[in-house]
Formats: sequence, C-alpha cells, structure tokens
Amino acid sequence: MKQKKIIDPVGKEQLLHELLSARFIKQANRGNNLNIYTFDAKESPNLMREVARLREESFRLVGGGTGKSFDMDYFDTHFDQLIVWDSANNKIVGGYRIQLLSTLMDQYNIHKQKRSDISPLATYFSFSKKFVDKYLNYSAELGRSFVSVSYQKSPFALEALFDGLGAWIQQKNASASFLKKINRWRLPVTYLIGKITLYPNFGDLDPIYHFMDRYFESRNIIKPKGPYGVIRPYKELTDDIVFTGNFKADFTMIVKRFNAPVLVGQYGKLSPKMLCLGTILNKDFGATEETAILIKVPRIYPEYLKRYNIL
Repeated sequence: MKQKKIIDPVGKEQLLHELLSARFIKQANRGNNLNIYTFDAKESPNLMREVARLREESFRLVGGGTGKSFDMDYFDTHFDQLIVWDSANNKIVGGYRIQLLSTLMDQYNIHKQKRSDISPLATYFSFSKKFVDKYLNYSAELGRSFVSVSYQKSPFALEALFDGLGAWIQQKNASASFLKKINRWRLPVTYLIGKITLYPNFGDLDPIYHFMDRYFESRNIIKPKGPYGVIRPYKELTDDIVFTGNFKADFTMIVKRFNAPVLVGQYGKLSPKMLCLGTILNKDFGATEETAILIKVPRIYPEYLKRYNIL
C-alpha cells in the first residue's frame, strides 16, 4: 500500500483556541503539566486534525496506520475524543476515542444507518443476541489509542491516558450512582470493549497468541465477520520459549523477545478476567491482526479502581 505524506502539524495557536472550549476532565495523577480533556470532533476540527496526524504518525512507526495523510474516519464524529495535553509544551501527548455503545446505538436508530455503521467494532464483528441483550447497553467501546512519537519514552504518557479513561468511566457511571448500590451489572460502563492490535511485520506472533490463550478466557459473544475473520493455527512453541505461570514475567518475556504490544499487558494487568472475543485481519490498517477484548469494570483489581478513581 502506497503511503501518503503525513500532513504538517496544526498551529499551536489554533489548538490552544479550541482547547478553551474542550471539556477539562482533570489533571493527571502523575507527570507534571499533564492535563486531560475530551472534545467533540465537529466542534474542535483543528484538535481533531492534529490527533489524526499524530495517530497516523505513531501507528506507521510500528507498521500500522491507514496510509492516508492523517488517520480520521466517519466514527470520530460519534465518539468522545480523549486527549492528554502537555501544558508546558502545548502538545498532545496521546489519546483515545471512547463512547457508550448505547449512545452509538441511539444514533444508529435515529439515522437508520446500517448496523455496521454503529462503531468500528460493528464493522468487523457481528453481535450475538446474548451480547445485545446482556452487554451492549452497559458497555463503552474504546479504540485508536496512541502515544505521540515524541512522548513514547515518557513513563507518564500511558499512565495519564489510563487516568483519563478512569475519570471518563467514573463520570458516566456517576449519573447512575443510585443503581450502583443495587446492581453493578446495570452501570452505563460495566464493560469496556475494544481491540488489541498485533503487527505481523514485527515478527512471529504465535508466542503472543499462546500468551493470550494462556491468560485470557475466550468467549463467542461477538464473531468476526466473514471476510475479516482469522482462525489462526498456532505453531507449537519451541523448547526455548517457556511460560512460567507468572503473568508479569511471561509478559516481560514476550515483549522483549517478540515485541508484544504494551497494551496487551496493560489491559491484562487491570483484571484477571479479561476476555478475548475473536481476531480479525484488518487490511485497511496495515494488514494488522486485531483481537477484540472485553473487561468487566467491577472486576478490575481494587488497586487500579482506586488509582484511576473509577468507582
């Protein structure tokens, strides 16, 4: 795929002007001068354009990306754009897009769109009746997570993004706090659902899949759609690849030896009950392989619920 030249950075004055109308969420728990905001793509087109530029730049660095001059699509206007802002240097550190699936479904019903237009997940996966009945109205879909290239060695960048996600979840669930005491299954964000991206150009992915199979249960509540689905026959591990049964040690090994994405470990570290929901081949994103995951918020380890102020 021929890649287009990435656009030039958006001017800082334009970003600062739109940041005035963005929603300030909080100051990050760690890292000086890091503030967390959310914004609407339509209301803040320059912030969105800069996020799209930084996404494409960071994804290309690891063999992904759209190949376009910036990474922005139809779904961006329907999601909350969450960013970490470095107020000392007036730069975007990283970001996510996130939205309640119930909100996305409401938009689908209003505009009579195709079901695949609800969200990125619905483009590549079919939702089972069980998922629609039990999970959809209590889930938030997140994706397009990135850390800007110039901040990827920062020890605080990813931590600040998780801090922002926690604050977003807490605010969404606070509106239903009276239900929280009755039934945690009925919180607006009882589940987080998204995709983990693996990059074939980084080398052998089989040990990473073996690691995920070992530590994360699989469920068939959503199913990869025909042209995208991947049924992966994993090769047997060679004798020099040994899993110890210790999550941290095993994850450190697959990161060092097989370039496993950091988010595999970061999400898995949050909860022992993370689920894997199937894998797709995404030819529109650098021919990467993406595995859908689901985390039940109340089953996140208490130390992280407290650390990110989720509940």
